[in-house]
Amino acid sequence: MKLIALFLLGIYSTALVALEQNDLDFIYEYDLVRTNVRKKMEDFEVKPMKLDEDEFKYKGQSRETTQWATLKDYEWFDFKLWAKDRDIKDKDLVWKKRIRDLTNAELVGRVLKCVGVCTSYRGSKENLAEFQTNLREGDEFKTDPDSFAWILLIDGSILRVSSKSSVTLQEINLSREKSFVILRVNQGQIQFQSRLMGEFEKLNQPESDLGFNPFQVLQANREYYSIHEYRKMNKDERVRYAIAKHPGYDSQYDKLNQLMKKNDKLFENRDTHFFIYSPNISIEGVNTNVSLFYEPNGVSYFRLDDSYKYFNKKDFRISFNKVYFRGHQNLAEMEPDNKKWYQMDKTGSTISEEKSEKTPLLSASIAFLNRIPSIHLAREIWLEKYSFDFLKAQQTPRELAEMHGYRLWDFTNKEEIKKRLYFVKEYTRRIETTNLISLRGLLQSKKNEDFNPSYYAMSMRKHYNQVRNRYRSEKLKIREMSDTHYYLWTLK
Repeated sequence: MKLIALFLLGIYSTALVALEQNDLDFIYEYDLVRTNVRKKMEDFEVKPMKLDEDEFKYKGQSRETTQWATLKDYEWFDFKLWAKDRDIKDKDLVWKKRIRDLTNAELVGRVLKCVGVCTSYRGSKENLAEFQTNLREGDEFKTDPDSFAWILLIDGSILRVSSKSSVTLQEINLSREKSFVILRVNQGQIQFQSRLMGEFEKLNQPESDLGFNPFQVLQANREYYSIHEYRKMNKDERVRYAIAKHPGYDSQYDKLNQLMKKNDKLFENRDTHFFIYSPNISIEGVNTNVSLFYEPNGVSYFRLDDSYKYFNKKDFRISFNKVYFRGHQNLAEMEPDNKKWYQMDKTGSTISEEKSEKTPLLSASIAFLNRIPSIHLAREIWLEKYSFDFLKAQQTPRELAEMHGYRLWDFTNKEEIKKRLYFVKEYTRRIETTNLISLRGLLQSKKNEDFNPSYYAMSMRKHYNQVRNRYRSEKLKIREMSDTHYYLWTLK
């Protein structure tokens, strides 16, 4: 039966393409068709057009541009919808590039460590966030009570997320001159630090955030350096080393400053530009640091700084901060002083310097950042491992897209990031003003707990447990470990 069908189809196809003059005379005589029979390609009057341009695709993207995961059945079978969509595409030869830009969720950062339970949300998908979990644009990162985490961003910025907190990593946009990061604090507290240039003072003191130790970035831990120092010592030196206060600190700081100096060349002509916001406040900064707390339907507390503690800054790049208010027509902005705590009221309309009983609690929460060489060293190691190639200034748009999965901004239009910032400021102010009105009605009966020790109490407890136990026999044995034993110890 199939052979017969194929035979008839072949005869029909041959008839279509093999019209003789007698056939044409017959057609015209009896007026069988309304138009002239087209015998040549030119008779069809088809104007040649370029194919849809598809310059390049991003790393990890397939050539397919149809979004099958979100496409509805009725959309696929609706001819009118297809024709409308096709008409739009025919008028825009770069529609494939636009789709690739819109559907490419760029990598923003990776989780260095989570203590407790941390969760990342990507659309409707929920996953536990652990060491080296990738966080992409649009992902929400959330910590449970008594849980906390460090996230290292691909541009060298670092982010500490306190307990009971949620932050959305909205965007990261890279140009040859800057990295532009957009974060939304949904609730709780975050501490964000830009990557600055300079060197750290060598401090024979314990680190200030030991609740995270040890890290699985092996060369970041102070214990790694105490092990290698111990191996080079004779018997008498090892006896004296047993009573050293903070073994390994000197070598650790040497390694940190060595890598800082090496990686500084990536940032000599590159700024870290961030826009961090919550429903009642927006903060824009360049090459600075920010600590921000927000409670839904409550106030925000924030503090800005332009350096690290115990750090000899050798950074000649510009730095500034601006704070924006809420209100559909409120275009006001403020440039707050560094190293002062401020409060933004729940409506996002009034800022005041924070001098209440909350100030000591807020200051205690940022004391974790005083001495964190292990975290800064992990940042430098990951910069060298993951980011060095694509942060180099001479990347072309194709190289950045195909090799690393990022769009190069400000390449053909030097105003792209500037325009993006303007849009984000305007859109955020208006949409979050509307959100504030909705929150007031939704959470009207909810009692605000305000900032309190529950956001950092577990971090403090784990930190002081580490300090108290540093001279116990289990700790003293670490310097005698083999490389394998040390690796297994970091997995605990």
